[in-house]
Amino acid sequence: MRPSSETTDTTPQKAPHFIWMLPLVMLFAAALACDDYYVPPPMVGRVEADATTAGRVYAEVVNIGLTYSANSNQSGERATYESDDYGMNWRPYEHVFGETVNGSVAVEVYGEMVTLNDGSTWWFPRSIFRGFFYDSSSYTSENRFELPSGIINGSQQGAVTYVPLGTEGVLIRRADGANWQWTLSAKGMDTLSPLPLTITEPSTILRIVLLALFIPPFALIHAYLLSRVWVYLLPADEARQAALRTTGGLVVVAIIGIILWLTNTTFDLYEMIAVVTAIVVMVGVSLTVYMAMQRKVSDYTRNRLAVGALIVSLVVPGGVAAIFAAWWVVFGLVFAFWAYQRVYMKFRGSGEPTAEGRVQRWQTDRLALETMGIGLVVGVVISLGLYFALNGFGVGGPSLRFLMERLLAIPISIFAAYKIFQIYVRRHAHRVIEPKPDIDTEAYVALESRTLVRRLTVHTVLWVVLALIASIATFFGQAWAYGWFTTLLRGR
Repeated sequence: MRPSSETTDTTPQKAPHFIWMLPLVMLFAAALACDDYYVPPPMVGRVEADATTAGRVYAEVVNIGLTYSANSNQSGERATYESDDYGMNWRPYEHVFGETVNGSVAVEVYGEMVTLNDGSTWWFPRSIFRGFFYDSSSYTSENRFELPSGIINGSQQGAVTYVPLGTEGVLIRRADGANWQWTLSAKGMDTLSPLPLTITEPSTILRIVLLALFIPPFALIHAYLLSRVWVYLLPADEARQAALRTTGGLVVVAIIGIILWLTNTTFDLYEMIAVVTAIVVMVGVSLTVYMAMQRKVSDYTRNRLAVGALIVSLVVPGGVAAIFAAWWVVFGLVFAFWAYQRVYMKFRGSGEPTAEGRVQRWQTDRLALETMGIGLVVGVVISLGLYFALNGFGVGGPSLRFLMERLLAIPISIFAAYKIFQIYVRRHAHRVIEPKPDIDTEAYVALESRTLVRRLTVHTVLWVVLALIASIATFFGQAWAYGWFTTLLRGR
């Protein structure tokens, strides 16, 4: 019987003739998404100490000229070297390595840490220096920094151990009395390009120093903070000049520290920052105590000013230690104190460096410090309002009413922040700066809390804007400087 036209055809259908192209398309897409082929750089593959001659050791460099291009050497070439002074200097030498290494010793390399079988450990030095001045993405395979990984074979001869350390040469450990001396050497291995751990070019050092001192301008910030302590002992102009002179001397110390960091492998960045910070703190506190003794202030005042000098001396080193992470915090703190102090000085006055004037100035500075804390609370309130408002723009197309309700969070948070300032001023700040009865009516009106609240609000916006501008400018400046830094070790 002839089947009806409504009957379902269960016969397997033939795939389209172009279906074979699908794996090729996927392979092509995967190739576009992948990086270039990995080509191992030239590196020390093995070392072997001579069993008969003390101080003599051999090393083999592999992967020389290795590429994966067409019609190229797929295995690379090898070169052997000899040293007669415990690996300090190498020279080309024809040496045939056996199947087993003389004096073989197991060595574990994990990341940049080398551990010998007796538990002694060595770390590859200058990690922060390399973080600043080396970017692996900008180097060819011949100039790549690469250490071995896992369990590798070293060679031991008496109290000397030799470890093949990849692209960086041979690591030698020798007994030095009761201590161990670790040395990394590739001198004479012309087929290697070990990563330089110093920068000695004078013009390059000069540019690094200038960038470090002016992006961001931590020296000027330190001078300003130090002058805020010394105005308790000196007139404002003299305090400012003394702070600038002191900071100028400390800048010289910082320059020496930067040069030592760039040219000497003994210290890395944070060790040098610790030394410079100690000097900055000692100078700031010592000069403050000396000025206090010259002005014959009380022990109580002297001690409080010394503590103040200690705190402000730590602000800038803390920002330097944070490097790219929290330098904007320094800008925020300094601008906040500057802005709020200006407001209160207009109402309360600055005070001369006398006993009564110091009390007046401390009232002004204390109000500025307290308002900084209030400003932090205000910032949190406004930030929560913005977050709540922006969080309404989610996926799914919220209704207009929903969006309007969320957007109301912005004016509500600003109003709440304003009320926080108002409550603080009326209940505390205005009482501190309230005028005496003999002050004329016009001056008294100017001291009304509404005026003070309005000025504090305006200056809050001012310091936030200034801090944002300074932070953004510093961000771009440091990004440019860092991009230049990572090119400094290319011409090895």
